[in-house]
Amino acid sequence: MQDISFIDNEENLGIATALNQAAVFAQKNDYNWIITLDQDSVAPENLVSVYSSFVNEKKIGIVCCKIIDRNFGERQMQK
Repeated sequence: MQDISFIDNEENLGIATALNQAAVFAQKNDYNWIITLDQDSVAPENLVSVYSSFVNEKKIGIVCCKIIDRNFGERQMQK
């Protein structure tokens, strides 16, 4: 892999801090997009290639996969 950056915190600051650090880093370094995952994320091998197909779409602000909880399976969003 190439062009990977690693932010090393001396202690566990929590997932919210880590995701915010990633977003700030991306903005400061002129990234056009980032993919965020947490400790529970399981991504398919083709995640980056599938997401890449949306990069040039002007009317898309976020792309998210279907979330399936390992403990409860697929659940419908409640309105």
